[in-house]
Amino acid sequence: MDPFLRIDIKIARDVVGKIIGKKGNQIKQLTEKSGSKVTVQEIEDDENGSSLVTVVGKFENSAIAQHLIQEILFQHYSQDMD
Repeated sequence: MDPFLRIDIKIARDVVGKIIGKKGNQIKQLTEKSGSKVTVQEIEDDENGSSLVTVVGKFENSAIAQHLIQEILFQHYSQDMD
């Protein structure tokens, strides 16, 4: 049996739309490309208004999902610098 890995990524709430995408298309693509389950939930008691992206899957698949999410965040934040 392959080991499973859970990765939690805390993100700013204003970036959640970039992870989910229009009509959930982006999160569906993340799941399909990586083979991992990707979910987003609001952190209710967080003063900074953060959300939690959770990735669960086989070790390699979770690493792929994490990389894809980091690419989305990098693109978002690098556009803010322009």
